[in-house]
Amino acid sequence: MMNFEPYDVATSPCVLGSDLIDYMTTLAELCGEFDAFQWTRSAQVIDPTQLYTTSLEATPDRSVIRWIPPAGSGLAAVIFLSQAAETTVVIRYAHGGSNA
Repeated sequence: MMNFEPYDVATSPCVLGSDLIDYMTTLAELCGEFDAFQWTRSAQVIDPTQLYTTSLEATPDRSVIRWIPPAGSGLAAVIFLSQAAETTVVIRYAHGGSNA
């Protein structure tokens, strides 16, 4: 059994939108048709010039990764929910935008 401390797992606190778009586009190319749509749609709501805050929560069974845009930008947050072999992508706007 392994015990993890918060300092054992490090993620980049921010990622540039253009790098995030590249990541999502690469995933779209590697996935089936339904998953490709999720990744492509996610890439479309990311602003390539903005820095997105990264948030990760993980257990051995599931993970939640969030890319959160700058406060007050009106841009969507992109959330990846992974459990077993399935990943769901949620696009969430903070105020009054549409959810995908």
